[in-house]
Amino acid sequence: MKQAFTTFRGLRLALLSGLTAIAGIGSSQAQIVNGSFERWTSLLTMEDPTGWNSSNLLALFSGDSASVIKSRDAHWGQFAVKLTPRFSSLASDTLPAILVGQFPISSRPAGLRFMYKLKAAAGDSAIVSAELYKGSTDSADNLVGDLTWTRGGNVNTYTLAQANFDYYDSRTPDTLVVTIVVGKETASSQRTMAMIDDIGVSAFPAEVATVNPTALTVYPNPGQGIFMLEGIPSGKATARVYDMNGRLMRSVEVSNNSVNLNGLQSGCFMLQVETAAALFSSRLIVSE
Repeated sequence: MKQAFTTFRGLRLALLSGLTAIAGIGSSQAQIVNGSFERWTSLLTMEDPTGWNSSNLLALFSGDSASVIKSRDAHWGQFAVKLTPRFSSLASDTLPAILVGQFPISSRPAGLRFMYKLKAAAGDSAIVSAELYKGSTDSADNLVGDLTWTRGGNVNTYTLAQANFDYYDSRTPDTLVVTIVVGKETASSQRTMAMIDDIGVSAFPAEVATVNPTALTVYPNPGQGIFMLEGIPSGKATARVYDMNGRLMRSVEVSNNSVNLNGLQSGCFMLQVETAAALFSSRLIVSE
């Protein structure tokens, strides 16, 4: 069943209307802009993750508290995003926290992956949905595939979440829309809280993924050019290199348990290797 036109669709579309020129940012190869939430943009008295819009836009007009904030309780890097339902004086109700991003894409990914913590009051939940479109996102006829991930209860440590896309036809999409909703449609609890970090697309189905990222041994480290990877299983694997601001710097296929990063500038990076069985991560230092 197509899930794009949900209860929260009207509010999501209102937030998407504020995203300008987003298609010109980041990679066209299905990478989510600022998926590690390291970069933030000022909204007068509030901030939004750069490349995303949130329910903070509504709070600005009413003088209410921000429902989406920058948190130093990060899985990786300096920041994560924290979503908490807040009272809206315009609606006279406690509304869910919402974060929406729209990104260019030119592939058919298997799914979405991210790290999360959750403390949900009774009846509240965290919902992460993603939709793939070919053409305008205003029409259900352009919907190529979608997914929805929902959780309630408490998850006290960062945990890996993954969900697979359901595809409805053979078209290759050009737009990815990601929506995060924490709370419920009305009468959300201000005690509910979710932390989200390191969100990105996945090349492998979710069913075989491990619960948490596994440590990865990289050598030489520091090094340059070719890096060897120890501890990953044989088979297809994709390596992604992120800078300390969470920007994707390189995405390459692993070959013979090694990655070729020739030309990557010197500095400290985060290396993530995704296989069909697990997600691996390590710090990577590229020397002169």
